[in-house]
Amino acid sequence: MRRLHRFLLLHPQDQRLVLHAAALFILLGLGIKWVRFHRLLRLVARASRSDARQTNGAGALTLQRGVWAVRAAARAIPRARCLTQALVGRVLLGRQGLPVNLRIGVRTDDGFEAHAWIECAGRAILGSGSTPGAAFRDFTTLRSGMHAGDPFDPIHRREED
Repeated sequence: MRRLHRFLLLHPQDQRLVLHAAALFILLGLGIKWVRFHRLLRLVARASRSDARQTNGAGALTLQRGVWAVRAAARAIPRARCLTQALVGRVLLGRQGLPVNLRIGVRTDDGFEAHAWIECAGRAILGSGSTPGAAFRDFTTLRSGMHAGDPFDPIHRREED
């Protein structure tokens, strides 16, 4: 009930932003379960394309507001893990033309662990609050401006193998 009260106290524009992020969490969470991963990354790349109508004007999303909205929605969504947060962040921030990269890394020094995060200017800004650091070896990156089918798309190259 307290969470709902805090939500209702938000400015209507912020309410819409959090609801948009929550809807993306639901859709991408279903996508993780039901869509092959390389296909999901292609869909995320397509959905992340900058929309000139959204990037101009007073309603343009800043990096800080976008990260806040993803984190706020993640607190309300059960099992919103790093991968889902990174996918949602990539779509929400990418559509605004913000230069963010989705990174997925693995580490095997103490068992196997995978992590996904969003980077901007080489700094981790989103992904379950954990900073990956050098401990995670880069497995794949979906760079800002990369579109499905680009020759440098890591998923595209793996399909050809």
